[in-house]
Amino acid sequence: MEQKKKYFPGIDHLKMILAFLVVMRHACQYFAKTESIFYILNMNILSPCAIPCFFVISGYLFFSKENASIKKQCIRLLRLYLVWTLLYLQPNVILILKEKLTVIEFIKNFLFSGSYYHLWFLPSLIVALLINWLLRNKNVIVVGICFSLLFIIALISEPYNFLVSEKINHLFKLYFSIFITCRNGLFFGSIYVFIGRIFSHKYISEIPCNKTAIFLTLSAVLFIAEGIFLTIFTRTTFMNISATCILFSPFLFLLFLKLNDIDNISTICCRKLSTVIFCSHPIVLSITYKLYKIIHMDNP
Repeated sequence: MEQKKKYFPGIDHLKMILAFLVVMRHACQYFAKTESIFYILNMNILSPCAIPCFFVISGYLFFSKENASIKKQCIRLLRLYLVWTLLYLQPNVILILKEKLTVIEFIKNFLFSGSYYHLWFLPSLIVALLINWLLRNKNVIVVGICFSLLFIIALISEPYNFLVSEKINHLFKLYFSIFITCRNGLFFGSIYVFIGRIFSHKYISEIPCNKTAIFLTLSAVLFIAEGIFLTIFTRTTFMNISATCILFSPFLFLLFLKLNDIDNISTICCRKLSTVIFCSHPIVLSITYKLYKIIHMDNP
């Protein structure tokens, strides 16, 4: 007998919101001035929660399925990654010629940081899901501690790099020369997919709405405060990794998980559109930017 397909209306709508946060993040890089409030608000305070939420959602949806096949899931994600890599072939060729990238450098980008700047999420998700699946029968507390330590390494590699010594920074430089970034499936995505896996247990997802809202509010305050602190203290204008996202993104996910009174038509539309928007938006942004340059618009 065929298993009845589950629908999560709240999650599908959250994915649409997150996709637009990613669009706004990349749109700021095209159009907004780096010193503007709008730019800092998007880059350091709002959008850093988007990708962590996507990891949590993916972990929850995969591990909540009965007899989920990691092989099928990884092949599906790899196919999606290859298709969009081909669709971005033309801008990639231009980038390779402009920056004089070697074949080895392009292969490194393809494997470790994405064949195009936003597509890094797909290979990272494959790695994060695979690691979590391999460790699914191990002690949950030990696995959680290991993933947390990996996440701390990612934090001190970027936003909190000022806390570590020159020797540690030298080790990071050696690592970056090969693997480019710590914002990947091992150091960054694994902990969020792990949280999604934990949430797939029924007793976790049944936390009352009022408690979820309280925890979300408190974590949102911390999340915003961290963004403001790093902006002022480190003068960063481009925050990729946030420590407090480890609290804010899961509670944001939990709140939307409880929203089930949304009609199926809008749910199906959101589910399909969020993927298309996420994968295709750089093309739209690039075309829009060129049009604005042609008509000499000063402040698009």
